[in-house]
Amino acid sequence: MKKIVLLFSLFCLSAPLSAQEVMYEIFTRSFFDSNNDGYGDLKGVEQKLDELYKLGVTSIVLSPIYQSSFYHNYYADSFEKIDTTYGNWADYKALIKAVHLRRMKIYQDVQLNYVSGKHVWYKDSYRNPNSQYSGYISYTDKQNKKPIFLKNIELHSTYNDNKEQVVAVNLTSPDVQKYFLKQLSDLIYINEDAMGKDGVDGFRFIGMGNGYPSQGATGQGLKTFWKPLIEGLKKVNPKLEVIALQSGKDKYGSDCFTVANADRVYANPLREAITTFDKKKIIAAADSTFTTLPKDKQPIVFLEIPETDRFSSLEGITIDKLRVAAALNLLIGGVPSIYYGQEIGMHGRQFEVEVDGQIIPVRQSYKWYADTITKGAALWYLNNAPWKDKDPMIPNDGFSLEEQQKTPNSLFDFYKELIKLRRRQPAIGLGNYSRVANTNDNVIAFTKIGGNQKVLVMINLSGSQQVVSIADDSLPLNKLQLIMGSANYNFPKGGRTLILPPYWVQVWRMM
Repeated sequence: MKKIVLLFSLFCLSAPLSAQEVMYEIFTRSFFDSNNDGYGDLKGVEQKLDELYKLGVTSIVLSPIYQSSFYHNYYADSFEKIDTTYGNWADYKALIKAVHLRRMKIYQDVQLNYVSGKHVWYKDSYRNPNSQYSGYISYTDKQNKKPIFLKNIELHSTYNDNKEQVVAVNLTSPDVQKYFLKQLSDLIYINEDAMGKDGVDGFRFIGMGNGYPSQGATGQGLKTFWKPLIEGLKKVNPKLEVIALQSGKDKYGSDCFTVANADRVYANPLREAITTFDKKKIIAAADSTFTTLPKDKQPIVFLEIPETDRFSSLEGITIDKLRVAAALNLLIGGVPSIYYGQEIGMHGRQFEVEVDGQIIPVRQSYKWYADTITKGAALWYLNNAPWKDKDPMIPNDGFSLEEQQKTPNSLFDFYKELIKLRRRQPAIGLGNYSRVANTNDNVIAFTKIGGNQKVLVMINLSGSQQVVSIADDSLPLNKLQLIMGSANYNFPKGGRTLILPPYWVQVWRMM
């Protein structure tokens, strides 16, 4: 009976507007272990959905789940099978239903440029030009003896000391294009029962861009592969969201928007600017990110993703800087994305060595409990050096979810407060970003204007107290309602100057 009441209450909650969305990116293998085998899995994600719902996130991005010889599953052995470490298709369907029951969305992370050397396309076509899959792999010769390997390296060392091949898919092949369209379309409506059709709400495509070896001599994959693929998928579901993790050459993702027609692109330059805590760099990146957007397109504002170092492990980062970065992540504009564990300040930096496991330190087990070696911990990497020696899972260090939920004013609480603020103030999620001129090089100020609502945000980026005046006389400050921060740091009546403490966030609604 208690379960029925819970489900009913979840249905009765009003769904957040799409523009109020807060994404949460999950590395499945490391999130939560439901069966005590040391590996995170699909049932583990499902069991922790209520924790994400309480945090306030509205959608999850699930790391690749296809059968693969690689721990991250980026290079598929098969696009038709799920890695059994994670479960099976029934578990996947159950997760999708559980996500939608909470009026959340689920996006699937997919990498299509390369496959592993164990994929049937490569195994059957290598040295066999007559193979039915001969056109599926990118070869540089007619005898299919010279495939294009990832980074021109024939054998890649995996985290557990195996040697594996990664070969380029021929994205110019009409057969490959038809295959991917069908496989991804099947995920859009993977569930079909008396309740109707159901499936993923979108895809995050890794490495979307021009110039990949898989795109043939012209290298124009955005136009010849991605655009028709996206058009085909949107015919299946017009509401589908396509997220592009663009290649490095297209740092703002402009071509992903204008050529391929992706819906969202990662705001890489803005993230890099935020890491500096330099006002001029942040303003320049924000202006470039938000003022050049095509209509109905959205940048994804982030601090961490599976391909970057943990923000908390960057040089000179303190808990106060993490709060300031979180405020920029969630308030400045676009669609904010949180990488699992970011909200509790998890640590991790990539190794400088060029091996497949070099990014494991930023993909380690979520810290659910103060006692890290406990039920649910996904410590799959600990049996293999050097990952075991670099494990940041220190018991009782204050960075577990359990500890932070019991600690007032923790980083986790601050994230919850910011997300709640977004929900209660539609201008933050729906409004347009506009920078506000002020007199202090350490204080960034901006407004978010949406509909009849206007919000003013001021953030002290420095570790010292700052006196700041609003230089824009056209901005009315006589009717401000404080919605985040402290009343001790308001503008005096009739004044345009205030004092902000070190690393401080102050937000007002302009009445």
